[in-house]
Order: sequence, then C-alpha cells, then structure tokens
Amino acid sequence: MMNRAIRRLAVDRRKAQVRYRFKHMRYSGARTMADDPRIVGKWAAVRTLCSCEMCGNPRHHFGALTVQERRASYTLKEAFFDGTKSGREEIEAPA
Repeated sequence: MMNRAIRRLAVDRRKAQVRYRFKHMRYSGARTMADDPRIVGKWAAVRTLCSCEMCGNPRHHFGALTVQERRASYTLKEAFFDGTKSGREEIEAPA
C-alpha cells in the first residue's frame, strides 16, 4: 500500500519531469511556464491538457477503431478468406 511520503515523492518526480520538458521545449513561452507552479502542477496531474484532433482520442474525433479492434477485425477477415475457423485450424471439406 502506498503511503503519503511515496505519493508525494511521485508527485514531485512528475513535476520535475514537466519542468524539464518545459525548459527544453523550442517554444519560447514554455520556459516561462516552467517557473509557474500552477501550470506545472496542472501538467503533472493531467498529462493531456489538449484534446484537439492531433492530440486527442482518434475514436472520438474520427470514429477510428482502436488498435485492439483493428487486430481483431484483421484476424476475422484473415480467417474468413483463408478458410479457417480461427486463423489457425483448417475447416474440413464437406463430404
């Protein structure tokens, strides 16, 4: 079970990572954001503040399938076109 000291250490580590990323961004305003504790705390708590088409969930914006769903549909198509039940075992020909 995680105690308070470990949780605080994890939060401090995430904040340090956010500050490091802000300081090394090419965007000039990011360096000033690294000094603002409010912005650093927000980015440390929620890593995805932006939900635009490029950063957000593609399923939400474009109706795209997840990777798992794409794999499942691919194996179903493969099984159908190969003439196998699950893609591994062959179907017996009717006699």
